[in-house]
Amino acid sequence: MIEAVARKKPNKLLAGIAWGASAAITAHHGLRIQKAGLNGTKPPYLILSNHQSFTDYYVAYRVVGRPYASFVADIESFIGLEQPCRWLGVIGTRKFTNDISLVRNILHAVRVNKTSVVLYPEARYCNMGTTCALPPSVGKLAKQLGVPVVMLKMRGTHLMAPFWNTRKRKVPLEAEYSLLLNEEQVQALSADEMNRQITDSFAYDEYRWQQENRIRIDEPWRAEGLHRALYWCPACGSEYQMDSDGAHLFCTECGKRWVLTEYGSLLALSGDTEFSHPPDWYEHQRELVRSEIEAGTYAVQTPVRVESLPGGGGFIDLGMGELTHSMDGFTLHFSENGKLRIVHIPPSSMYSLHNEYDFKGKGMGLSLSTLDESWYLYTKSPECNTTKMMFATEELYRYIKEKNEFDTIDEIDSSS
Repeated sequence: MIEAVARKKPNKLLAGIAWGASAAITAHHGLRIQKAGLNGTKPPYLILSNHQSFTDYYVAYRVVGRPYASFVADIESFIGLEQPCRWLGVIGTRKFTNDISLVRNILHAVRVNKTSVVLYPEARYCNMGTTCALPPSVGKLAKQLGVPVVMLKMRGTHLMAPFWNTRKRKVPLEAEYSLLLNEEQVQALSADEMNRQITDSFAYDEYRWQQENRIRIDEPWRAEGLHRALYWCPACGSEYQMDSDGAHLFCTECGKRWVLTEYGSLLALSGDTEFSHPPDWYEHQRELVRSEIEAGTYAVQTPVRVESLPGGGGFIDLGMGELTHSMDGFTLHFSENGKLRIVHIPPSSMYSLHNEYDFKGKGMGLSLSTLDESWYLYTKSPECNTTKMMFATEELYRYIKEKNEFDTIDEIDSSS
């Protein structure tokens, strides 16, 4: 049972080994650490961190140091590593579910074990080096815990291994570890007020940071994979026709090409440069998806390869299925043990989506979860991009809330 993992304090010996390995790895990448406001503030803390790549875990271990903290991690992290996770006091959960046991385990770690907890509220790696959607309940959690809230903001980990192509680049790393809310502020402020402060503190833009600090990334393949995040062509308006090669991004429909410069800007090789800043292009795609939602026309359907993850024992291949994402949310059809299963997730139950670009070499995909099971789905249609599905998940949630049709339903109907 994953829930039991959180009941243990981090084992000092194993945590020390993890810290030593993290110190060596981050030193190799030239990590610079800035700390502020923590003098005289005693742990345990609620430590909130942005999330850009797997390197974040090494940085966090190095920065947090002793006394060692418990980390919140997705169930996928437990595959083949459940016992080490137990020794390290890792708290397991499933992404984008209303997991009451997660709150209970965090409370136990802080109040009983007297251990700080590292939480990644974005719950996934950022696609474009900018802030992902945060859950609306972070302020409420901070209020329940009643301990100081500390911010760990990392810079450079996306640029070093962007989610759209995790091949390592030569990029310096920085970490800012600072007190966000002291215990008195946590007690005095409302959950909504804290949520606003936390949201504001999470703002970051890796490409702006690169440009301002003149960080040169000169690998000749630096743009390969960028089309996975930038799937829409601003020149001809085509979707899913973008591709990339070397330092170039291009549209296979109209032929227009852009170069990703060594300092993180985009430059059209002919005609106007519609978006010189990659996150601006990325966010414009969100606006287009929002327009589809407001018009009630958003819909994506694709065959998918279905893998189930019921626990830390590993994935179970369930063969092919069919996934629909529309104004009604996600609907997944697949067969399990010779019986048809239909899984429906309403848009009011997911504020964001975990999307993948090439998970374990299996191609573009996404994951959906209940409290007891997760499904990793690999899309098999060229007329589909999980970046757009992620935008739609977030914008549908926001749209429903704005229309006062929002509720806190978090259930998935499954029939066989």
